[in-house]
Amino acid sequence: MQNKAAIIILAIALGVVSIYQLSFTGATYKIKRDARAFAKGDLVKESRYLDSIGSLTKDQWSFLGNTFKECEKKEVNLGLDLKEE
Repeated sequence: MQNKAAIIILAIALGVVSIYQLSFTGATYKIKRDARAFAKGDLVKESRYLDSIGSLTKDQWSFLGNTFKECEKKEVNLGLDLKEE
């Protein structure tokens, strides 16, 4: 019982770090969903939309101080059962 506070602090810290890491996946998912909605099935249009977002600077678009390309590098890779087509 002496380490109960340490375990609680460790659990909270682990939860905060997990949410931080997952937030990049959520941010890129939203942009990719917007690209699909904008393109309406046209893969070239969707690709151009994502390229245009990827070329924006931190002053124009940022998430927690990261550009879209940096967020893509930090996102969690989804398994085949979780990927959308």
